[in-house]
Amino acid sequence: MKEKSLIGIQAVPSKDVKLIVDALKRHGDPKVVRREIAKEMRAALKPSVAQAKAGIMSMHSGSSHGGAPLRSAIARKTSVQIRLTARRTGVTVRVAKTPAIRGFALAGRYTNRKKWRHQVFGSDDWVDQRGKPGWFDDAMSKGRSDQNKAVRTALETITKRIVGA
Repeated sequence: MKEKSLIGIQAVPSKDVKLIVDALKRHGDPKVVRREIAKEMRAALKPSVAQAKAGIMSMHSGSSHGGAPLRSAIARKTSVQIRLTARRTGVTVRVAKTPAIRGFALAGRYTNRKKWRHQVFGSDDWVDQRGKPGWFDDAMSKGRSDQNKAVRTALETITKRIVGA
């Protein structure tokens, strides 16, 4: 069967598509396959996430304020988000908002910068507060080649399982 070109992209012959679909059916439920892929990818990014969490936990804490602990809240909100849908496919390491921590919803973003300004509780005074610049960015960029290699390996492992089924 002759391959057809659609806007410069090689279309997969229907025979090959049928083979892929049959292999997926033999392998099992597509939801299970997606779960396996997500599990492998999450494991691949685990070292970088651990390094980012360690980075925020090593940030200097100021004086005692009596509020909820900021560093541990940010570390808890650091996670891997995996999307394996037709419209949006990808892996993201992110720090979710932390609105319950002293009204500081974007704590992860601000602590990754050099400093930010905030009003002193119970006063009209404003102060500069320092975070730990790069705690997140450095951890993610340092392991980028290892992350990419691990994600590729995870996808190859799943592909071999499906093809071998």
